Amino acid sequence: MNNRLKQVLAPLVMAPVVVIGLAGCSSEPEAADLQEIIGETEPNAPGQVANGADVGPFSGVFDADFRGDIPSYLGSGVTLSAEVGEVLTAEALTIVGDDEAEPLLVVTGSEVPGLETGQTVEIAGLVREGFDVQAFEETSGVDLADEVFLDWEGEYYIDATAVTTSP
Repeated sequence: MNNRLKQVLAPLVMAPVVVIGLAGCSSEPEAADLQEIIGETEPNAPGQVANGADVGPFSGVFDADFRGDIPSYLGSGVTLSAEVGEVLTAEALTIVGDDEAEPLLVVTGSEVPGLETGQTVEIAGLVREGFDVQAFEETSGVDLADEVFLDWEGEYYIDATAVTTSP
């Protein structure tokens, strides 16, 4: 190869080598360095958020702690033990817990016979927000007394798949 050709090709051959070399000198941390900075993380399991914080499913007593954390359970399955606060219809009730817990609406797509205020129940269902009586009626096929639910419109609620009463 003659000298003239070497002079023309040399810069073209060296350009990729220089670019690759400069990339290695970047001030950005490498992937391994980032992993050391943020720590080892495991993929999130269903019902978990970043860094493995458990947000559901929940199984336990309905109380002020659960009520206060309810936004973190949206869409999650829960099983709650609670006391019936008020029987609204054969398909809807409120539950109460300790004195500090605000009542929570529970609606179901079928009648629950024998509900009484003060009775202990176990509720299984999904936590939802923004209760809309007409939307619930459309999806469940249940005709609720709309005026009974005026105070609950837009509130959090449990869309129950099961309501079990204790004797």
